[in-house]
Amino acid sequence: MGPGQAIAIDLEDVEAFARNRESAKPLVIFESHNLRLQGAQTSLLGIASGLVGGKYDVLLATGSDGPLRQSYQDMGIPSFIHNVPSLSIQDGHEFHIERLASFYKASGADLIHVNTLTNSLSAIAARRANLPYVWNIREGGAPEQYFSALPAHLCEEGRDALSEASAAIFVAECTRKQCARTLTLPEQTF
Repeated sequence: MGPGQAIAIDLEDVEAFARNRESAKPLVIFESHNLRLQGAQTSLLGIASGLVGGKYDVLLATGSDGPLRQSYQDMGIPSFIHNVPSLSIQDGHEFHIERLASFYKASGADLIHVNTLTNSLSAIAARRANLPYVWNIREGGAPEQYFSALPAHLCEEGRDALSEASAAIFVAECTRKQCARTLTLPEQTF
């Protein structure tokens, strides 16, 4: 797999990526729910681009392809498309969570950066993989709606994933306060 190439998650490809990494820099996976030209996704691109060429290696993982992938490719950031189902689909979540957890471990990731509450399954996968993860929360409104959209057996695990994140990063103080009213936030909250 060459730099910036996008492929569907295949553990053999991820293991090959990890074996072929020439850098000893810590690897940060930026997890986006899709690559549309929208606010949260564009902001994530800005954060990831700030790490390129610095003391971290960067990899993009996303549930759905889109036009922003070209921007990641132009920066030489490898990308993996994993097609995790949306929260409104009630089947297949366990399979995708386990597959993502295996992907995170096989990649050699040192940190997972989960973008948006919509990505709860990715946070759950990082938690199950016992890897450090930060959760970048951008949504306004009632945060509980994102966890209640999960199948019942994963709803509490989603809340736990938030409280056990290495850090929660909010884009607005009002969003942080709203989340703190109904959810337990991690000690490191920005």
